Amino acid sequence: MLLDDGITFIEGENHGHYPYSNSLLIKDKVTALIDAGIGKSIEELAKKEKVDLIIHTHSHEDHIGGDDFFRSEIAIHSLEAPILEKLERLADLYGLESEEMISFIRGFFRHESLRVDHKFEDGYIFCLGDIQFRAIHTPGHSVGHTCFFENERKILFSGDIDLSSFGPWYGALDSRIDDFISSIKKVKALRPQVVISSHKGVILDDIDDKFDVYLAKIYEREGRILSYLDSKKGRTLDSIVSQAFIYGKFPEVLHSWFVLMERIMVEKHLERLIEMGEVGRTGDTFSSL
Repeated sequence: MLLDDGITFIEGENHGHYPYSNSLLIKDKVTALIDAGIGKSIEELAKKEKVDLIIHTHSHEDHIGGDDFFRSEIAIHSLEAPILEKLERLADLYGLESEEMISFIRGFFRHESLRVDHKFEDGYIFCLGDIQFRAIHTPGHSVGHTCFFENERKILFSGDIDLSSFGPWYGALDSRIDDFISSIKKVKALRPQVVISSHKGVILDDIDDKFDVYLAKIYEREGRILSYLDSKKGRTLDSIVSQAFIYGKFPEVLHSWFVLMERIMVEKHLERLIEMGEVGRTGDTFSSL
Protein backbone atom coordinates (compact mmCIF):
# COMPACT_ATOMS: atom_id res chain seq x y z
CA MET A 1 0.00 0.00 0.00
CA LEU A 2 1.58 3.27 -1.16
CA LEU A 3 1.12 5.95 1.51
CA ASP A 4 3.10 8.71 -0.18
CA ASP A 5 5.88 9.06 -2.75
CA GLY A 6 8.58 6.66 -1.62
CA ILE A 7 6.70 5.40 1.48
CA THR A 8 4.98 2.01 1.29
CA PHE A 9 3.16 0.03 3.95
CA ILE A 10 4.17 -3.65 4.04
CA GLU A 11 1.48 -5.74 5.67
CA GLY A 12 2.74 -8.72 7.61
CA GLU A 13 1.26 -12.16 7.26
CA ASN A 14 -2.17 -12.64 8.87
CA HIS A 15 -2.67 -8.86 8.76
CA GLY A 16 0.35 -8.38 11.02
CA HIS A 17 -1.13 -10.23 14.00
CA TYR A 18 1.45 -11.78 16.32
CA PRO A 19 3.73 -13.64 15.68
CA TYR A 20 3.85 -11.51 12.51
CA SER A 21 4.17 -7.73 12.29
CA ASN A 22 3.85 -4.90 9.77
CA SER A 23 6.71 -2.92 8.26
CA LEU A 24 7.31 0.34 6.40
CA LEU A 25 9.45 0.60 3.27
CA ILE A 26 11.04 3.97 2.46
CA LYS A 27 12.67 4.36 -0.96
CA ASP A 28 14.75 7.51 -1.31
CA LYS A 29 18.50 8.04 -1.68
CA VAL A 30 18.67 5.40 1.03
CA THR A 31 16.24 2.48 0.95
CA ALA A 32 15.18 1.74 4.50
CA LEU A 33 12.81 -0.74 6.13
CA ILE A 34 11.29 -0.13 9.54
CA ASP A 35 11.08 -3.55 11.23
CA ALA A 36 11.41 -6.92 9.55
CA GLY A 37 9.17 -9.60 11.01
CA ILE A 38 8.87 -13.17 9.88
CA GLY A 39 6.51 -14.26 7.12
CA LYS A 40 6.04 -14.50 3.37
CA SER A 41 5.61 -10.76 2.79
CA ILE A 42 9.08 -10.04 4.16
CA GLU A 43 10.65 -12.96 2.31
CA GLU A 44 9.12 -11.74 -0.97
CA LEU A 45 10.21 -8.16 -0.28
CA ALA A 46 13.79 -9.31 0.26
CA LYS A 47 13.77 -10.93 -3.20
CA LYS A 48 12.57 -7.71 -4.89
CA GLU A 49 14.22 -4.87 -2.96
CA LYS A 50 17.78 -4.05 -2.00
CA VAL A 51 17.35 -2.58 1.46
CA ASP A 52 20.28 -0.50 2.68
CA LEU A 53 19.14 -0.06 6.25
CA ILE A 54 16.76 -1.84 8.64
CA ILE A 55 15.56 0.44 11.44
CA HIS A 56 14.02 -1.34 14.40
CA THR A 57 11.36 -0.16 16.81
CA HIS A 58 12.63 -2.66 19.39
CA SER A 59 14.15 -6.11 19.74
CA HIS A 60 11.16 -8.43 20.18
CA GLU A 61 11.11 -11.55 18.03
CA ASP A 62 8.13 -10.60 15.85
CA HIS A 63 9.94 -7.45 14.65
CA ILE A 64 13.41 -8.79 13.95
CA GLY A 65 12.85 -12.37 12.77
CA GLY A 66 13.20 -11.44 9.08
CA ASP A 67 16.48 -9.53 9.34
CA ASP A 68 18.45 -12.43 7.93
CA PHE A 69 16.62 -12.22 4.61
CA PHE A 70 18.39 -8.91 3.92
CA ARG A 71 22.03 -7.93 3.69
CA SER A 72 21.38 -4.61 5.35
CA GLU A 73 22.88 -2.46 8.02
CA ILE A 74 20.84 -2.57 11.23
CA ALA A 75 19.89 0.34 13.49
CA ILE A 76 18.21 0.15 16.88
CA HIS A 77 17.99 2.23 20.06
CA SER A 78 21.09 1.79 22.21
CA LEU A 79 19.04 0.28 25.05
CA GLU A 80 17.75 -2.47 22.76
CA ALA A 81 21.05 -3.30 21.06
CA PRO A 82 22.25 -5.86 23.66
CA ILE A 83 19.28 -8.10 22.80
CA LEU A 84 20.09 -8.17 19.09
CA GLU A 85 23.72 -8.84 19.85
CA LYS A 86 22.77 -11.92 21.90
CA LEU A 87 19.28 -13.11 21.03
CA GLU A 88 19.05 -15.67 23.84
CA ARG A 89 18.64 -12.70 26.17
CA LEU A 90 15.06 -12.46 24.91
CA ALA A 91 14.15 -15.55 26.93
CA ASP A 92 15.59 -13.89 30.04
CA LEU A 93 13.64 -10.71 29.26
CA TYR A 94 10.41 -12.69 29.26
CA GLY A 95 11.38 -14.67 32.36
CA LEU A 96 11.08 -17.90 30.36
CA GLU A 97 12.13 -21.23 31.83
CA SER A 98 10.01 -23.72 29.89
CA GLU A 99 11.99 -25.40 27.11
CA GLU A 100 8.84 -25.36 24.96
CA MET A 101 8.64 -21.57 25.16
CA ILE A 102 12.37 -21.07 24.70
CA SER A 103 12.25 -23.27 21.60
CA PHE A 104 9.33 -21.21 20.28
CA ILE A 105 11.38 -18.00 20.60
CA ARG A 106 14.47 -19.58 19.04
CA GLY A 107 12.34 -20.74 16.13
CA PHE A 108 12.15 -17.15 14.89
CA PHE A 109 15.88 -16.93 14.21
CA ARG A 110 18.52 -18.65 12.11
CA HIS A 111 21.41 -17.22 14.13
CA GLU A 112 22.12 -16.52 17.79
CA SER A 113 22.97 -12.86 17.24
CA LEU A 114 22.61 -9.94 14.85
CA ARG A 115 25.15 -7.26 14.09
CA VAL A 116 24.10 -3.79 15.19
CA ASP A 117 25.64 -1.15 12.94
CA HIS A 118 23.95 1.95 14.35
CA LYS A 119 22.84 2.62 17.94
CA PHE A 120 20.69 5.73 18.14
CA GLU A 121 19.07 7.81 20.88
CA ASP A 122 15.85 9.78 21.26
CA GLY A 123 15.55 12.54 18.66
CA TYR A 124 17.95 11.02 16.14
CA ILE A 125 16.93 11.91 12.59
CA PHE A 126 17.27 9.33 9.84
CA CYS A 127 17.99 11.43 6.72
CA LEU A 128 17.11 9.04 3.93
CA GLY A 129 17.04 11.75 1.24
CA ASP A 130 14.06 14.07 1.00
CA ILE A 131 12.31 11.82 3.51
CA GLN A 132 13.37 12.11 7.13
CA PHE A 133 12.12 10.11 10.11
CA ARG A 134 12.79 11.23 13.69
CA ALA A 135 13.27 8.64 16.44
CA ILE A 136 10.81 9.12 19.30
CA HIS A 137 11.92 7.09 22.34
CA THR A 138 8.74 5.57 23.76
CA PRO A 139 9.57 3.12 26.57
CA GLY A 140 6.96 1.06 28.34
CA HIS A 141 6.45 -1.88 26.01
CA SER A 142 10.22 -2.34 26.19
CA VAL A 143 12.97 -0.20 27.62
CA GLY A 144 14.17 1.11 24.28
CA HIS A 145 10.97 0.95 22.23
CA THR A 146 11.00 3.69 19.60
CA CYS A 147 8.41 5.21 17.26
CA PHE A 148 9.37 7.05 14.07
CA PHE A 149 7.77 10.31 12.90
CA GLU A 150 7.90 11.99 9.50
CA ASN A 151 7.04 15.57 10.32
CA GLU A 152 6.24 16.91 6.83
CA ARG A 153 3.68 14.22 6.07
CA LYS A 154 2.70 13.68 9.75
CA ILE A 155 3.27 9.94 9.39
CA LEU A 156 3.94 7.98 12.59
CA PHE A 157 5.20 4.42 12.70
CA SER A 158 3.94 3.57 16.16
CA GLY A 159 5.39 0.07 16.55
CA ASP A 160 3.88 -1.69 19.53
CA ILE A 161 1.96 1.32 20.67
CA ASP A 162 -0.25 -0.58 18.29
CA LEU A 163 -3.76 0.76 19.03
CA SER A 164 -5.03 -2.81 19.04
CA SER A 165 -8.25 -3.84 20.76
CA PHE A 166 -6.17 -5.87 23.22
CA GLY A 167 -4.51 -2.70 24.48
CA PRO A 168 -0.96 -2.07 25.74
CA TRP A 169 1.24 -5.10 26.35
CA TYR A 170 3.84 -4.85 29.11
CA GLY A 171 4.62 -8.47 29.87
CA ALA A 172 8.42 -8.30 29.68
CA LEU A 173 10.64 -7.70 32.68
CA ASP A 174 11.82 -4.35 31.26
CA SER A 175 8.26 -3.09 30.64
CA ARG A 176 6.92 -0.24 32.77
CA ILE A 177 3.28 0.83 32.94
CA ASP A 178 3.99 4.45 33.90
CA ASP A 179 6.43 4.77 31.01
CA PHE A 180 3.86 3.27 28.64
CA ILE A 181 1.26 5.83 29.75
CA SER A 182 3.73 8.67 29.16
CA SER A 183 4.76 7.30 25.77
CA ILE A 184 1.16 7.03 24.52
CA LYS A 185 0.56 10.65 25.51
CA LYS A 186 3.86 11.67 23.91
CA VAL A 187 3.06 10.31 20.44
CA LYS A 188 -0.57 11.46 20.59
CA ALA A 189 0.74 15.01 21.15
CA LEU A 190 2.54 14.81 17.79
CA ARG A 191 -0.93 14.92 16.15
CA PRO A 192 -0.08 12.39 13.43
CA GLN A 193 -2.40 12.24 10.44
CA VAL A 194 -1.35 8.69 9.54
CA VAL A 195 -0.42 5.99 12.06
CA ILE A 196 1.19 2.73 11.00
CA SER A 197 0.78 0.17 13.76
CA SER A 198 2.90 -2.96 13.94
CA HIS A 199 -0.17 -5.13 14.46
CA LYS A 200 -3.19 -3.01 13.49
CA GLY A 201 -2.11 -1.68 10.11
CA VAL A 202 -2.70 1.80 8.68
CA ILE A 203 -4.92 4.08 10.76
CA LEU A 204 -6.28 7.26 9.15
CA ASP A 205 -9.44 8.16 11.08
CA ASP A 206 -10.27 9.17 14.67
CA ILE A 207 -6.62 8.88 15.66
CA ASP A 208 -6.88 10.93 18.86
CA ASP A 209 -9.87 8.86 20.01
CA LYS A 210 -8.05 5.62 19.24
CA PHE A 211 -5.09 6.70 21.40
CA ASP A 212 -7.52 7.52 24.23
CA VAL A 213 -9.31 4.17 23.98
CA TYR A 214 -5.98 2.34 23.87
CA LEU A 215 -4.69 4.18 26.95
CA ALA A 216 -7.94 3.55 28.82
CA LYS A 217 -7.27 -0.21 28.67
CA ILE A 218 -4.61 0.22 31.35
CA TYR A 219 -7.03 1.89 33.73
CA GLU A 220 -9.78 -0.63 32.95
CA ARG A 221 -7.46 -3.48 33.93
CA GLU A 222 -6.59 -1.75 37.19
CA GLY A 223 -10.27 -1.27 37.88
CA ARG A 224 -10.94 -5.00 37.42
CA ILE A 225 -8.06 -5.90 39.73
CA LEU A 226 -9.25 -3.46 42.39
CA SER A 227 -12.81 -4.77 42.15
CA TYR A 228 -11.54 -8.30 42.76
CA LEU A 229 -9.47 -7.36 45.79
CA ASP A 230 -11.19 -7.44 49.17
CA SER A 231 -10.41 -4.92 51.91
CA LYS A 232 -10.78 -7.57 54.62
CA LYS A 233 -9.58 -10.80 53.02
CA GLY A 234 -6.36 -10.74 51.04
CA ARG A 235 -5.99 -12.32 47.60
CA THR A 236 -2.89 -14.21 46.55
CA LEU A 237 -1.07 -13.35 43.34
CA ASP A 238 -1.97 -16.76 41.91
CA SER A 239 -5.65 -16.17 42.53
CA ILE A 240 -5.51 -12.76 40.82
CA VAL A 241 -3.63 -14.18 37.84
CA SER A 242 -6.15 -17.01 37.49
CA GLN A 243 -8.90 -14.46 36.77
CA ALA A 244 -7.15 -13.51 33.48
CA PHE A 245 -8.11 -9.85 33.87
CA ILE A 246 -5.71 -8.91 31.06
CA TYR A 247 -5.89 -11.78 28.57
CA GLY A 248 -9.52 -12.70 29.24
CA LYS A 249 -8.67 -16.38 28.85
CA PHE A 250 -5.52 -18.44 28.39
CA PRO A 251 -5.21 -20.38 25.12
CA GLU A 252 -4.23 -24.04 25.20
CA VAL A 253 -1.23 -23.49 22.93
CA LEU A 254 1.68 -22.16 25.01
CA HIS A 255 -0.71 -21.94 27.95
CA SER A 256 2.09 -21.57 30.50
CA TRP A 257 3.60 -18.67 28.53
CA PHE A 258 0.37 -16.69 28.56
CA VAL A 259 -0.07 -17.35 32.28
CA LEU A 260 3.47 -16.09 32.86
CA MET A 261 2.86 -12.93 30.82
CA GLU A 262 -0.38 -12.32 32.73
CA ARG A 263 1.50 -12.78 35.99
CA ILE A 264 4.20 -10.27 35.03
CA MET A 265 1.61 -7.68 33.99
CA VAL A 266 -0.52 -8.20 37.11
CA GLU A 267 2.57 -7.80 39.28
CA LYS A 268 3.31 -4.50 37.56
CA HIS A 269 -0.24 -3.30 38.22
CA LEU A 270 -0.03 -4.32 41.86
CA GLU A 271 3.28 -2.49 42.31
CA ARG A 272 1.75 0.61 40.75
CA LEU A 273 -1.41 0.39 42.88
CA ILE A 274 0.65 -0.06 46.05
CA GLU A 275 2.67 3.06 45.16
CA MET A 276 -0.60 4.92 44.60
CA GLY A 277 -1.84 3.87 48.03
CA GLU A 278 -4.80 1.91 46.69
CA VAL A 279 -3.55 -1.58 47.49
CA GLY A 280 -1.78 -3.03 50.53
CA ARG A 281 0.31 -6.17 50.85
CA THR A 282 0.47 -8.48 53.85
CA GLY A 283 2.83 -11.38 53.33
CA ASP A 284 1.75 -13.12 50.15
CA THR A 285 -1.67 -11.51 49.91
CA PHE A 286 -2.98 -8.25 48.48
CA SER A 287 -6.02 -6.27 49.56
CA SER A 288 -7.68 -2.98 48.63
CA LEU A 289 -7.25 -0.03 51.00
